[in-house]
Amino acid sequence: MTSVHESVLVQRRPDERTVTNTVDQKLNMEVSDGLPTAMMDVDGERLPVKLDSGARYSVAGTDWIARGERVQGSASVDFVERIGGLLLDVVGVWSFSMRNAFEQRVELVACIIDGCTDEFLVGVDFMQQHKATMDFARNEVRYVEKNHNVVSPFRTENCEGNAKLQR
Repeated sequence: MTSVHESVLVQRRPDERTVTNTVDQKLNMEVSDGLPTAMMDVDGERLPVKLDSGARYSVAGTDWIARGERVQGSASVDFVERIGGLLLDVVGVWSFSMRNAFEQRVELVACIIDGCTDEFLVGVDFMQQHKATMDFARNEVRYVEKNHNVVSPFRTENCEGNAKLQR
């Protein structure tokens, strides 16, 4: 579910004919933010994971708590700042095991943030730790783990095409 507090670009899903935005309705839509997105298998479910080189830490919404394991200890930060300056509280730190499109295991640790439900952003912390490379010519992020190349393909959405501003 997405609550819209400012103008955003909205793309319709193929199965939706109209999207309305009223105070009384909850919206079921995807907001195109242009971030590279890898589809990952988590407990048998394919879920989008966004690669955000502008995020200092990897973060996940509260829906992800059920998909991971709580890590003992405290988070390195108490809150994260969203674009626009809104501060979101960090609930704790969880670890996650996922599989990429090539069935390679990807282990991630992320701060769970209150105020976000379903998003997962892989931040600079993961990229630096793994010395990962985001290759936009090949649309993949890759790194070496235990002498094996780990390659996760991603897609990017641009703001062209049938994107419309919904009010």
